[in-house]
Amino acid sequence: MAIPKLVPFTLKIDPKDQRLVKMLCAKDDSIDYQYQLLDSAVAWAFEHRVSLMPIAPQRNGVSKSYYICESTELLLHLQSFWNCNTTRALHTALFHFLRARAAVVD
Repeated sequence: MAIPKLVPFTLKIDPKDQRLVKMLCAKDDSIDYQYQLLDSAVAWAFEHRVSLMPIAPQRNGVSKSYYICESTELLLHLQSFWNCNTTRALHTALFHFLRARAAVVD
């Protein structure tokens, strides 16, 4: 089995969102690694890109490294579509994805 190529990003996100990432990974049996959740977030954001607006990192956020694997091309498309850098595109994708998933979980 080939080792996946992980692409690192440092995101500044709220500690509550960091806990939500961990919780969603623990609850979803289809997710073995956090990068799979972030890949899902990028794919979801790509599908909803027209209705989403890029957002700035959260002021009270804490820097943490996250990785993506299979969604690098989609992330580049989001970067171009939203006219922002890749870190902001990933942050935006994760932020909106977490809100959408949290609404479903509640």
